[in-house]
Amino acid sequence: MSEVLRLDMHVHTSFSHDGLEPPARLVKRAAEIGLDGLAITDHNTQGGVGEAIDAGRELDIIVIPGVEVSCREGHILAYGSEDFGFAAGQAVGEVVSAVKARHPSCIVAPAHPFDLYRAGMGWAAAGYRFDAVETVNSHSIVPRAVVLPMARKMGVGEVGGSDAHVLRGLGKGLTLVPADGRTILQAVARSGRACGGFDPVSMLMQSLEKSRRGGGHGVRS
Repeated sequence: MSEVLRLDMHVHTSFSHDGLEPPARLVKRAAEIGLDGLAITDHNTQGGVGEAIDAGRELDIIVIPGVEVSCREGHILAYGSEDFGFAAGQAVGEVVSAVKARHPSCIVAPAHPFDLYRAGMGWAAAGYRFDAVETVNSHSIVPRAVVLPMARKMGVGEVGGSDAHVLRGLGKGLTLVPADGRTILQAVARSGRACGGFDPVSMLMQSLEKSRRGGGHGVRS
């Protein structure tokens, strides 16, 4: 394993309403493109986490259990437990408090906070006890430079993720953390650094594939 871990911290499987790939296939793809790991962050469900973890064990790929919760005030990412049990429509403060109280080793971050078209929270996110901020999301046109000041103001690490819903998108946004003996989530919260950028081609491919399969329109997720 490298001294710096390369992790895609925002990945959707076919267990999301708009995801198109089985969990094990995404884990296999992560191994093929040289990632150290990925986080499974389906919308309001953790049904695909178990399959991904099993595949990760076989392929020596880190799989972080997570979920993207569609809260009333915006979307947030929770990492580190296979059974958060959160539901769409909960308040952000309720979810953040539950993580702190019931899952002390886990972390939570606002998803694509300045992408207001996709339920970003904007600067309101700075009023909550988040452990990190998603500064790179490859489905968002908002660049890291716009989001980074929030992470610095809050004194937390960065999360980077592809927000992949198809195989091609995986790895287009990454979180870099040192493999220095701390737990991965501790490292993300303290010193995570994001890299990558907007990936319109993957978004187009997702939209076309959803239309081909009769699965709806667009990629607002």
